[in-house]
Amino acid sequence: MPQRPNKPCRHRGCNILSRSPSGFCDAHQSEASGWNHPRRESAKARGYDYAWQKIREWVMQRDTGLCQPCLKLGAVSAAQEVDHIVSKAQAKRLGWTREQVDARENLQAICKACHSVKTARESQGLFTSLLV
Repeated sequence: MPQRPNKPCRHRGCNILSRSPSGFCDAHQSEASGWNHPRRESAKARGYDYAWQKIREWVMQRDTGLCQPCLKLGAVSAAQEVDHIVSKAQAKRLGWTREQVDARENLQAICKACHSVKTARESQGLFTSLLV
């Protein structure tokens, strides 16, 4: 079986070539999965506490449990998650307060597929209006 081709590391600014399936070079392999990062804070420490659960419940009811980006594209699908339209990272760069970040106008019900696409685009610095 042929070897996987060398590709540049996915870490921003790193051009080391790697064959790793994760897309990261050896130096940045720890970034392959943010979910199991050793310094990842708890959900509560990241702002997803009881108050967030109540807001999330309200948003899901407001949006009738339907994915808002899918609806904008003419499709109907069930939402499993609540998304910050302006991401928490982008809001932090803009100097928003926590109240502004978690404002109901900045939240939408979203399906896992749309949320994955939107998050991937945001992490690459591609802020598009398609899934907002």
